[in-house]
Amino acid sequence: MPETTDRDGKDGKALVLLVSAPLSMGLQDLPIIGPQIGPGKVEMSDVSVVATSSKLTVHQVDRINGLVKNLSAHTLMQEQYRGDGRVPQLPSDSEVPSGVSWGASLTLAGRTHRLLAPGSTRGGGKKPLVVVGVPSGPPKPFTPAGQAKWIDVGKTFGPLRVRRLGLATGGQSLWLLTDAALSAGPVTLDAMGLGVGVSLDGSWRIEGALAGLGLAYAAGPVEMSGAFLNRKPPDGYRLMLAGGVTVKTPQISLGAVGFYAERLSGSISLYVFGEVSGLKLTPPPLEVTGLAGGFGYNSRINIPAVQDVARFPLVAGLTNRDRFPLKEGPTKVLEALGTAISPAAGSIWLAAGVQLTAFEFIEGRALAVLQLGEDVTLAMLGLITARFPKPQGSSTPTYAKVSLQVAAAYRISLGELVYGGALTRDSFLLHEDCRLQGQFAYQAWLPPSRYAGDFVATFGGYHPDFTRPVHYPAVARIGFSWKLKSWVHVKGEAYAALTPAAFMIGASVHVSVDAKLVDAWLDASVDALIRWDPFAFRLKADIRAGVRGKGWFRRLRGHFGARLELWGPPSGGIVQVWLPKLIPDIKVRFGADPPRGNAYLTWRKFRDTSLGDSPVRAVPTAGLVTETGAGPKSVAPGAPWPVGRSGLAFTTQSVLPITRVFLNSREMTRSLARMDVADGARPALKPVDLRLVGEKGWSVTHRITVTDAEGLPVKTTGWEVRPVAANMPSALWGKPLRHPPHTPEGKAEVLEAEPLVPNRVAGVRVTVPPPKPAGTRLVCSASCISSKQQDAPAVPVGKQVLTPVRKSGSRAAVVAGTARHDLRQQSFAALRKLGIAPPCAVGDHRLPDFATRPYSYLSDDPFLAVPAARATRQGAR
Repeated sequence: MPETTDRDGKDGKALVLLVSAPLSMGLQDLPIIGPQIGPGKVEMSDVSVVATSSKLTVHQVDRINGLVKNLSAHTLMQEQYRGDGRVPQLPSDSEVPSGVSWGASLTLAGRTHRLLAPGSTRGGGKKPLVVVGVPSGPPKPFTPAGQAKWIDVGKTFGPLRVRRLGLATGGQSLWLLTDAALSAGPVTLDAMGLGVGVSLDGSWRIEGALAGLGLAYAAGPVEMSGAFLNRKPPDGYRLMLAGGVTVKTPQISLGAVGFYAERLSGSISLYVFGEVSGLKLTPPPLEVTGLAGGFGYNSRINIPAVQDVARFPLVAGLTNRDRFPLKEGPTKVLEALGTAISPAAGSIWLAAGVQLTAFEFIEGRALAVLQLGEDVTLAMLGLITARFPKPQGSSTPTYAKVSLQVAAAYRISLGELVYGGALTRDSFLLHEDCRLQGQFAYQAWLPPSRYAGDFVATFGGYHPDFTRPVHYPAVARIGFSWKLKSWVHVKGEAYAALTPAAFMIGASVHVSVDAKLVDAWLDASVDALIRWDPFAFRLKADIRAGVRGKGWFRRLRGHFGARLELWGPPSGGIVQVWLPKLIPDIKVRFGADPPRGNAYLTWRKFRDTSLGDSPVRAVPTAGLVTETGAGPKSVAPGAPWPVGRSGLAFTTQSVLPITRVFLNSREMTRSLARMDVADGARPALKPVDLRLVGEKGWSVTHRITVTDAEGLPVKTTGWEVRPVAANMPSALWGKPLRHPPHTPEGKAEVLEAEPLVPNRVAGVRVTVPPPKPAGTRLVCSASCISSKQQDAPAVPVGKQVLTPVRKSGSRAAVVAGTARHDLRQQSFAALRKLGIAPPCAVGDHRLPDFATRPYSYLSDDPFLAVPAARATRQGAR
């Protein structure tokens, strides 16, 4: 128990147990690379176990090593280490963590490195430490390379290059590891996490380890590389394997990756993805040059943010050297894919991609993804790059390059529809120093999202005075930044946005000159904001310029500028001019003063501007009588609903939040309040607030009246009525604001308030059961209602004999004819002349009922009456 003192002079006691074992092993016995290393060049010796009661600093380690060295002069110590005179030592150039650690001396080409790796222990509290305890539960393979303590060496032994050496403990073994590559002509063999381990359970068994194996081939224009990795499995998995291969020729490039993992429960997770590029599948100007596709089982594609699409492996391309880490080896390729695709129980995905070129200067890559599982996600990712003029060699200058990343996704469980784009950092215009930037986004929220009914479309962001709700996307300004010279900088930005509450647009320009003797700047901006309810607008335009001298000209200072502000209603504004010193500023007001409080609307104004022409309506959803061959029956507003015998279902829709519901004379409010609408939530039937009117606690009664053809109320016994809930905008139905929204106080109120009022009742769904049969029930056999088709005999009509003739399609001809009012009049007149006109009211010879329901009267093609002579000729033909 040595007493130790750190560099701060603080004394303390530490329990240190240092045990050394005379073990020695090297990499010369490994297959493949062992013969290339030779004996004694890479060895591990002096294996030791260190147990400390507290963390030891480097200074404390040096003191303990000194104590151990002094003890080596003792007779017993001399006898113990008589063979080589070595005694166990702590690593002198690093701290020692508390607990149990394993150490060893690594010798590389005559130079010794002392490494220390954390050991596996069990227990805690006052329980004794058990070195390399047996873990409980199902066995889980240990991957030494994932937990190794590495040192970079960078040594070459003939065709073998050793990049680094590592020491690791785990799996009841101590491991000596290396990352090495063996080159033989055009072939390079890459061994990752290759090493040997000695068992620490008392058997001292020697084991081998290999984290991955890579193979690369390069000869002439053909390049090939591949890798197979045994990766460290995450929690819940016992095995994880991944592999990939790329082949590149002057014309075509191929790439493919695969993944396999096995859970402790026995279920598996896998995916395969591949691509081919360099094709020419379609003629110019739109050429398809590549295809990609893949699928995954019990795995998930992690959809990237729009600004990360260009670096996303499945979009960047497995064979794209500029955007994918192929130069760093297959290992880096698989590591990059590990962040793009991950195991996910119960999830299945399909992906299909295309690479194309348009007009020789536009290149595009697109990937469509469908994921099924606990959630259904449909996504589209893309990267579009345009260069002008079209590339014709390295000597051709490029005056513009624009790379746009695009991402669109719809997640059903979240009720979010997202579409956005972002320029990459390598986009420029006119000159490579004139960099382009910016993002755009469109986002809409649908049920079951808590923000259902809200949307936003923005190009470059929002107005400075607009308080962005937390669920709105944050996007960068669209603009450019250009350093014309080292001392001249020009920057421009612009934005526009549309929301249910407002529209905004603006732009700004900044020019700065940092010369040797003087600094100068110019700033100009314009911002406009229009709010819908209540209608209000604000516009501000600014321009400022200034100069500041340096050195001998430091007294040269001055600035000037002007500002125009407009607002309304009521309309007004202000003009301000700032002039250099000794000249008074100018300030001119005109029109009305800016509103200091909220300009609330009257109820009549609110109703006319916000509720629309039909704030309440009823929509039939099932049970209406339809005409065969004529599609669904359309019902004019206010007309009776023709209902069949299968029941009826309809939904009412209200623009206003509902607080009370009546079905005829029966109130349904209490029963509706006890029903669930979404995820166990109850509908909110509480009083309504009107933010734009400045009122709170209003009651909205929703009354449904159902009558028969004679206008009498219908009995509603047994009818099912359920609430239809929706999230409604707080801009209309939230509590009135105490301050104007553009003021700091108003912004704080908007941020604190929820953007939507949740679970408000926006209507009801009514289901009417079918009528129950009553009265006498008649039973007859099928023969009593059977029929057969017979030719109709000739019928004498007046002086002619008409023979009925069946003609295919005659029913459609009759229907088309009855659609014309004049033809119906002629038909009625002809029938009346023959004395066989149907009885009808005077002036009602238009046959309105037949005209509206011809398919109900004509169940099949009717017989057409033609003169007997013509019928005979038609039969002869």
